Amino acid sequence: MKNTVKGGMQLADPLYKFVNIDPELKEHVFTNPAFSDDIERAREIYNLGLVRHFFESARHSKWEHHLGTNHLISEAKQLSTYLSNEEFRLLKYLNIFSCFGYFPLGYCSSEAVILAALRDDAFKKSLIDSYLQPLFDLANKHASSYGRDQLEVTPDLLIDRYQYKALNAWFGAYKLGKHVDHLPKKLWKNELCYQLLSERSKIKKAYYDLATLEYLQRDLFYTQIVTFNIPIQRAIQDHRKQFINPAYTELISALRATITQEVYTHPGYLTLETLIKNNIANHLVDKSLSIDDLLTKSDSWLEEQLDVREFIKHVRSGSLVLRESILVDSDKISSSDANARTRYDAAKRFRNPENSDNDGYVISPVVEMRSHGATRTKWRSAGYVVYALNKPNLPILIEDIWKLAAIYENTKRSSGDGINSILHRFCREILEYAFRNGVNISYDKLFMTMRDQYKASGIPNNLNVLLRDIKNAHSENHNVISRTRLDPPYIFQGKSFAFLLEYIFFGGVGSDGTNRLLTVLRDEVPKLRGTGQNWNGELLEYKVFLYLYDRFASDDAVVCPSVKLVNMYGDITHEVDFIVICKKANQNIILVECTTSDGDEKNHNDAKKLVELENIIKNRFQSAGVKILIIGPEEKKDNFGDLCNEYILIKDIN
Repeated sequence: MKNTVKGGMQLADPLYKFVNIDPELKEHVFTNPAFSDDIERAREIYNLGLVRHFFESARHSKWEHHLGTNHLISEAKQLSTYLSNEEFRLLKYLNIFSCFGYFPLGYCSSEAVILAALRDDAFKKSLIDSYLQPLFDLANKHASSYGRDQLEVTPDLLIDRYQYKALNAWFGAYKLGKHVDHLPKKLWKNELCYQLLSERSKIKKAYYDLATLEYLQRDLFYTQIVTFNIPIQRAIQDHRKQFINPAYTELISALRATITQEVYTHPGYLTLETLIKNNIANHLVDKSLSIDDLLTKSDSWLEEQLDVREFIKHVRSGSLVLRESILVDSDKISSSDANARTRYDAAKRFRNPENSDNDGYVISPVVEMRSHGATRTKWRSAGYVVYALNKPNLPILIEDIWKLAAIYENTKRSSGDGINSILHRFCREILEYAFRNGVNISYDKLFMTMRDQYKASGIPNNLNVLLRDIKNAHSENHNVISRTRLDPPYIFQGKSFAFLLEYIFFGGVGSDGTNRLLTVLRDEVPKLRGTGQNWNGELLEYKVFLYLYDRFASDDAVVCPSVKLVNMYGDITHEVDFIVICKKANQNIILVECTTSDGDEKNHNDAKKLVELENIIKNRFQSAGVKILIIGPEEKKDNFGDLCNEYILIKDIN
């Protein structure tokens, strides 16, 4: 540190070389003994919190980040007329007190505070009455006195809407009230409190823009995902209505998507954060930890209190089960998707990880709002990670997978993206976790056969009527259905016909379309004619496909046809005709093999391979109910002995 000519100070920084502090901030904050504890504490709170346990170099502090933001504010003041000089002055103090308002472990603790308030009415009342409501009343009184807009977000709404990322600003305002006498007399202190709590003011928007520019560069630099310096002279636009140059919004969005994927949603980190925030919430409710502790202590103190090292060992020995992230354009949600907000809220607090040791896994939701592109289109990212700490309890995991799919299925359906329902994707990822192999599932095998036959003979009338009914019902607001032309030759171009049937059958337009298509397939599959050497075996698989859908209700089971397990070299290690994943007790995974007139030795070997897979599944999960089902001719029944749990005759499924 060194003093500058104009009475300020200059601090070394790895991103900007030097950060200049103006004389006013130096006098009233940086060298003021009243703020020395807050500054020292900010130096001891890591900007990425628990991330450093997975990215060793990510040890930069909140204080570094906010010094960097102060630097960008000073640069922006020279480049933009978006704010007045007094507004830029308020912005500098807003940045400093936002930093002072962080809890140790950052947003992890903030979310824990919201969780504790949602779980316990007594804690919620204490939080509101002692901390939040006085700030809200002061800010609104100031707004009334000067003809400003009242704050829209009350303390109750802050909690109910799960706005944990706003808490550092609210508690920054709380710290402001404690130190108000140490600030410059001419600083508009009540206005600063109002700006800290406001969500829509120009000053707050400018703060978000500059803080985003800063943390993206700093977090990317310290995690070494990519090093990138955004040229501030070009990114800041000299315009009264907009702060960031529109040309840079897409770049910022791309950088944010990169670090979100690689760092902020790292599976191990998310799992650790879920366990720790739940632990903090419990301590807040039972009063072994207080808000005052969170306002005065550092990361190392809190981690020692919670014995975070033991959690870290536990998480590092675990492995990923599945990971999903769905982007939804908030401006284009279908009118039929009325429960979008409900799913958005449910995803944030889907599962209490109290039973993670017994269940063997943790579900960590990740939900955020973000803007994308120069048009500032709003996207909502709703995602989660399922992470195994030891052997997952398979029946409970399958129940949770069904619940997770229900949260997002309607959003996916309304946007019309993809072929298979999201539940099928989750089940495939469970199989990949079970077998530690890639899993290929040939959903379109039957539909490709139908395409090839109907290309010459024409689409049967009952199927044609079904497709046109679906198009009439869904084409206006459905991406997949609207772009499908049903008239030959368009319907047969590429894989269009097979794609459309697959999409409908696997839940793309809801249960009604799927059930009607299933009825048509029962009539049409027996009429198919093949030319291959093994046509009888292929036709049997198609009939078994329909039989399994009749036997296992689609609400309770997922039927995966033609499953191939693929190792890291791309070699197929196992093939299974069907795998059914089921919610029924003691019958979670059903391995199905179809056999016709193949040699006895081959049939026997195929069955033994299913037994191998059964043992693999039972070794990977606890309480796994695995069943082997063989479908074949009567004369082969005795060949399988105790290699299967059930043998069904071909004649009984025709």
